Amino acid sequence: MGRLKISVTVTCNAALVLCDNILYLDITTYLLVDPHSSKHVVCEGTTALIALLEGTRLVVANVGDSRGVMCDGRGNAIPLSFDHKPQQMRERKRIKEAGGFITFNGVWRVAGILATSRALGDYPLKDKKLVIADPDILTFDLDDHKPQFLVLASDGLWDTFSNEEAVMPPINKMIKKQTVDEKKLDGYLVKRLATIKPY
Repeated sequence: MGRLKISVTVTCNAALVLCDNILYLDITTYLLVDPHSSKHVVCEGTTALIALLEGTRLVVANVGDSRGVMCDGRGNAIPLSFDHKPQQMRERKRIKEAGGFITFNGVWRVAGILATSRALGDYPLKDKKLVIADPDILTFDLDDHKPQFLVLASDGLWDTFSNEEAVMPPINKMIKKQTVDEKKLDGYLVKRLATIKPY
């Protein structure tokens, strides 16, 4: 009997949605076992970013505002994913159709609470599907891009660096050498972060 082949895209989608459901069941069970535990645990959430290499094909799935960027053979920043933010037209429309709203309080937020429109967890906003765990999945032919390296990071990096800054020297030079001088990289990041003004 032959093996059933399931596409990587379908697998990524199913895995992230399943992960969100299992997380919900774990939290619900935890609260049933220990009813005196803090109820805030149900309110927490996270983002997800998966990059799978299948031959020369790269499949990237994301939920939330973690982001992937590829440095191609010419040093260009190629976005591998797009942040799920409430102010994006597609996300805003989906949220409004679900009966929700977005407001601006320093950043755009779903129901005035969450700064990302898709997440694992954040269950109070999932009752009406204001926040969902459905990933966007993009596929890239690496023969077309000749990548040097990928940067997969959370909003902690992306709130400070643009895609282009994340792949530029001296970071690019260090990574090309195949060895990263952590002290030099730390020094560069500290200097760069010192120039950023807080919200």
